[in-house]
Amino acid sequence: MTTVASLAIGASAMASAGAALWLYHRGRRSQTDEALALPRFEALRRLPPVAWIVLDFLDDGVVIADESGKIGFCNRSARELIGFDRHDAGRNIAEFFDAPVDDAQCSSWNFRLPRDTGDRRIEARKRRLGGGGFRGLSVYALRDVTERLAAEENLRAANEGLERKVTDRTAELLAMNEKLNDELVRRRDTEKQLSYFALHDPLTGLPNRSLLVNRLGQALELRRREADPTFALLYIDFDDFKSINDSYGHEAGDLFLKEVGARMTRAVRTVDTVSRLGGDEFVILLDRVRGEDEADEVASRVSLELAIPLKLGSGSVVPSASVGLLVAGDEHRSPEDLLRDADLAMYRAKSSGKNSRVIFAAEMRHAAMERMRLTNDLKTALVEGGIELHFQPIVRLGSGELVGCEALARWRHPTMGDVPPDRFIPVAEEEGLIVPLGRFVLMEAARTAAAMRDSGKGGLFIAVNVSARQLVEPDFAEVLVAAVRRHGLPNSALHLELTESAIVENPEKVLPLLQSLVDRGFSVKLDDFGTGYSSLAYLHRFPIKTIKIDRGFVASLGIAGGDDAGERILRGIISLGHELGKDIVAEGIETASQGKTLESWGCDLGQGWHFGRPMSREKWLDHLSGIAPEAT
Repeated sequence: MTTVASLAIGASAMASAGAALWLYHRGRRSQTDEALALPRFEALRRLPPVAWIVLDFLDDGVVIADESGKIGFCNRSARELIGFDRHDAGRNIAEFFDAPVDDAQCSSWNFRLPRDTGDRRIEARKRRLGGGGFRGLSVYALRDVTERLAAEENLRAANEGLERKVTDRTAELLAMNEKLNDELVRRRDTEKQLSYFALHDPLTGLPNRSLLVNRLGQALELRRREADPTFALLYIDFDDFKSINDSYGHEAGDLFLKEVGARMTRAVRTVDTVSRLGGDEFVILLDRVRGEDEADEVASRVSLELAIPLKLGSGSVVPSASVGLLVAGDEHRSPEDLLRDADLAMYRAKSSGKNSRVIFAAEMRHAAMERMRLTNDLKTALVEGGIELHFQPIVRLGSGELVGCEALARWRHPTMGDVPPDRFIPVAEEEGLIVPLGRFVLMEAARTAAAMRDSGKGGLFIAVNVSARQLVEPDFAEVLVAAVRRHGLPNSALHLELTESAIVENPEKVLPLLQSLVDRGFSVKLDDFGTGYSSLAYLHRFPIKTIKIDRGFVASLGIAGGDDAGERILRGIISLGHELGKDIVAEGIETASQGKTLESWGCDLGQGWHFGRPMSREKWLDHLSGIAPEAT
């Protein structure tokens, strides 16, 4: 019986350029129990054991030989087909098969086949048929299986590497996406926070000016669209807030502002807006009120809520506020109009006294415009020489001897004429013009004192008024000394007149300054005594040489039905001043009888229209020229 099988031959990298023979047959499965023949070639040992197990149990026969035809492996089916046993390992394949026939490339068992030959069929015959067996054998030349497997392995490794890269890159992208999401969330939170702080006060958390202006604009628009929905503003400024910072510290001041903000919020409705403009200024927008009466009721509630004592550190304070109330009208076209008028009402309340409330009136706006014009004109006058000094004589009571004068600033406005000092001096103080005005007075007084000296009246002094603001200027002493030195004057030529308020505002700084000036030869007078604190402690503590009694106490002297209490106060001041070693000057003496009465009470010096009205520099110098030298 002849069995036909096929033999596959191919260049095999597994067998170091040898061949793989695949014997196809349709016979029975080999039942032999022979052990797996181990490969003889080192290159074959790199295959995993499981590969050899699979090859060994195939029904088809598989023979692997090297390039010289030496057999290195033969599976069970091949051993049965060709009668191969383990002792035949290492023998040449030509001993078992005749050379292939009908193939020019394979005329002998030479397995160096070209790598591009592809699969092809080669006929060969088995030599050892074992008493029966094959008449012929089909042999196939195959491509290098190992090379293909290596390529597949490389492809698999490449795929795995690519998958790892894709996995790693995907993980990176996911991580980047997570970071991006976190950054977006953070940016959104930051934008919300920035938006919040752009519209709210960072200290109190209340709406700030920007948000208030926005809501005022909405209220005005609603008022224009609907049937006159009325709203109102409360402009609030806390009295003496600076003293809270000075006394308790800025942390306590911040606590004060937060607490009063919370109190005002509790006192109004949820539809109302409590806002902080800055510093100690707050504005409350009252939505849809029925008029001034309802707005005033809300203002009363706010004041009552604020009046509760507030604990600060080891002490407590009772908040006090000046409130300007404004009900929106047809003349208010913008938020700025509303805030301007409410602010004017607040300042009127502040000037009326602490803890007061004033409702806006149109005349306040006109007064503010006039004040602004006056301020601008005063600035111009200071630059262009519109301010001049007038001089009023000061004499010794009884003898009438001229001892000096007081320099008084006067302003002749080009259109308004003479502007009274009690009108422009407060403007200068409030608008920051008092310092340049005071420097002008010092320089002009020193120039006039030099002219008096040159005319033979060098023994006379000139008294100049000094404001509290001037005293705290770092260079005040230098400016004063420079003024007298410029004209070669003794320091005693200028006397400094201070009000009690100028001393009280900053006593710890003013005391050493005044003492230093007195040590240099300047003389200090306390002006308008009796109208302020009239503190004996200040008379004793500060280096004051002269007390000037306010004209208000002198005005009633010699008038029928005059103020007896005022006269007793006058006599008491004169007596007390002398007990403390002070000279006494009475202002506002307009009649001879007033002068005689004051002289009889022991008053030293007098000043007033009875002795001479204030006169310009030119007239004052002319006046002095008519006085005999011995009278000075």
